[in-house]
Amino acid sequence: MPKNSKVTQREHSNEHVTESVADLLAHEEPVDYKRSVLNVTGEAWDKQKDGEEELDAENRPAWNSKLQYILAQIGYSVGLGNVWRFPYLCQKNGGGAYLVPYLVLLIIIGLPLFFLELAVGQRIRRGSIGVWNYICPRLGGIGYASCLVCFFVGLYYNVIIGWSIFYFFKSFQYPLPWSECPIARNGSVAVVEAECERSSATTYFWYREALDISNSISESGGLNWKMTLCLLVAWSLVGLAMIKGIQSSGKVMYFSSLFPYVVLVCFLVRGLLLRGAVDGIMHMFTPKLDKMLDPQVWREAATQVFFALGLGFGGVIAFSSYNKQDNNCHFDATLVSFINFFTSVLATLVVFAVLGFKANIMNEKCVVENAEKILGYLNTNVLSHDLIPPHVNFSHLTAKDYNEMYRVIMTVKEGHFKELGLDACLLEDELDKVPGGIPNRRSRSPCPLPVPGRSYFIWVAPGTWIWRSCFYRPSIGMGIPFPCGLPSAQGSFLGCRNGLPIVSLTATSSLPGWGAGVDFCFLQELFSGTRETWGLQGHAGFVSDMLLLSFWPLSPKQSVQGTGLAFIAFTEAMTHFPASPFWSVMFFLMLINLGLGSMIGTMSGITTPIIDTFKVRKEVFTVGCCIFAFVIGLIFVQRSGNYFVTMFDDYSATLPLTVVVILENIAVAWIYGTKKFMQELTEMLGFRPYQFYYYTWKYVSPICMAVLMTASIIQLGVSPPGYSAWIREEAAEKFLFYPTWAMAILISLIILASLPLPLVFILRQFHLVSDGSNTLSVTYKKGRMMKDISNLEDNDETRFILSKVPSETPSPMPTHRSYLGPGSNSPMEMSSAPNGRYGSGYLMASTPESEL
Repeated sequence: MPKNSKVTQREHSNEHVTESVADLLAHEEPVDYKRSVLNVTGEAWDKQKDGEEELDAENRPAWNSKLQYILAQIGYSVGLGNVWRFPYLCQKNGGGAYLVPYLVLLIIIGLPLFFLELAVGQRIRRGSIGVWNYICPRLGGIGYASCLVCFFVGLYYNVIIGWSIFYFFKSFQYPLPWSECPIARNGSVAVVEAECERSSATTYFWYREALDISNSISESGGLNWKMTLCLLVAWSLVGLAMIKGIQSSGKVMYFSSLFPYVVLVCFLVRGLLLRGAVDGIMHMFTPKLDKMLDPQVWREAATQVFFALGLGFGGVIAFSSYNKQDNNCHFDATLVSFINFFTSVLATLVVFAVLGFKANIMNEKCVVENAEKILGYLNTNVLSHDLIPPHVNFSHLTAKDYNEMYRVIMTVKEGHFKELGLDACLLEDELDKVPGGIPNRRSRSPCPLPVPGRSYFIWVAPGTWIWRSCFYRPSIGMGIPFPCGLPSAQGSFLGCRNGLPIVSLTATSSLPGWGAGVDFCFLQELFSGTRETWGLQGHAGFVSDMLLLSFWPLSPKQSVQGTGLAFIAFTEAMTHFPASPFWSVMFFLMLINLGLGSMIGTMSGITTPIIDTFKVRKEVFTVGCCIFAFVIGLIFVQRSGNYFVTMFDDYSATLPLTVVVILENIAVAWIYGTKKFMQELTEMLGFRPYQFYYYTWKYVSPICMAVLMTASIIQLGVSPPGYSAWIREEAAEKFLFYPTWAMAILISLIILASLPLPLVFILRQFHLVSDGSNTLSVTYKKGRMMKDISNLEDNDETRFILSKVPSETPSPMPTHRSYLGPGSNSPMEMSSAPNGRYGSGYLMASTPESEL
């Protein structure tokens, strides 16, 4: 040992041992930081606990293969929304034109935020609670909020799986039980069930046989025992799939993630062979390019991107936390995002191929029924035989021949045509129809201007002819509250009075969702008996009118989506399939697997962070969580349960999740630091991510998400706080407002899901609980060692041995602050526990948060 070297001393077995710093560093084993295990804790370090944490990190479950992990992420992100939400949005928002904003927003919002969640989960190797406690302790409420939202969503999402299970078992019979109306006995006379006759066989089966639904949310009606058993089966499947963590759920994913693609491809091949399938697909993807200028389209595309990838739930973070440190999560993010997109497109092709087939059948039925009417009018001399073109053959009447005959009769009998009660029987009308038979009737706007021109004249040309034809307000006075509580600008309201129904609304402007001149058919008592203005003024200025109308929700009866698509429209189409029970079994088995994959990810967003944070036993907590959720979920299998599903779906997740994702983005990009995060990704991945992610994380994504949150708040504010109820006596849906107690529940859902965010921030900001900022550390399996510096001279070279990588040459500058406390000149706090290798003289350093 050189005589002039600075030495370190320690006591060992009552004798002094002298070693040079060079000797210490020479004997220190190199640390592989890329493969080292992170130890995230908010408590002071001690040797025993550190050993336990290292052992826990070493023994953390891992995916058996990269394929298993990718399938898990796909199974989680590709869910029921891809099958019944995306096709509806695509049709409603311009067909093929909708794919452009969706793809753009997927790239600038979805992919960066999905990559961010994958990266933080893989980097820190903890669930959402541990991840955000490490990134920013004061925003640790993000993890708890994610868990609550996952719980709320899981409660009702599993009910949908239960519905699918019910239909799955009912599919094993021929003919399918929803193919015909049941026969009721009225004494000795057999009659068709009145409720079914007034609606349809599939609608009746859904509302009466499956749900046995009550007339309103206030009428509980008791438990539906069939759905209660199906819900029990659904939670049993989830519990069995998750009881061993990813060791069991990973194996389930092989089937639950791949099987839906097999079914979708089979349905697509079968659908393309059906008559009229091409008509459905052409109708679906006929682009309406003017829709791309509609802000409503972009808002709905952003919302769909947001929920399609499962952002903010914590499931993405939970799954990625079981990855190896050197896994290429950037490749995973790109792959899963675009598989999700192409799955949505594939499902859209399937849905509209089948609906095109159904539309053709219904159109043929319409032609036959109206041809019989015409024959009756010919036999009674109401119509002359001269009106019928000579080539028309009533025994083989085609839709083309009928349309030609219809136009001739309409022209000749112009004054009395409505009295004949003939329908146009256009295929396009059938494609636009929804369950319940209410079509999207279109009318032509009198405004001759293109969209930009109309927007211009909103501001600069009041009083002109163009103003009157494009934006005329026939019965609304300036500053007078609009009696129906609906914003009054840019519309012509017919038959609207306080306490009376809106008969129709013909929009005549280019505002989002209104410019095409769509004639919305509201349910009869949409605003009947409501308070006088429903909290809105009829004229609140052009800015507020435009903003409110931009986010006013479209009529729920416009297009097929959600349960209406899966359990009414699609089931009706399958009754016309050859071998219909087989296809029904395949379809509902696909829905079960899609739902199960999403449920596993959702429940992982609860179990992984709780188990990581509180060290509870995995099996006990998983089973207990499923039992507790099943008990709470009994409210969804009452006869009024479907209304609670609607309530939870509308209010429990949208706004809280948007806030969660915004805070996630801010925590990483602005608090933790984008540059530091990019550098850590470079070390973890072995390459530097594209600069594109730097700008999207720091600027683009936060701004876009803030706009989306504002839109969500506005939509919650202007949307009627109600639901669609099925009235048994009328055999029709009816819009009802939530009663006071239900309003209290839905407000509580939003507050409760968001409460951890401010609560944790306040508690840690004012030091009411420890935020872990002084002791939170990320230690590697080979800990970084430094000497106790309390008794060293100022020029002792051992003060400079600590650096981010031990093998790097320490800085000789006395101002080096690697081992100083943040924002002070005092040495950083040293753990009192001695290190096993060097004895009591060497202590483990708790690295300050700013250095990580």
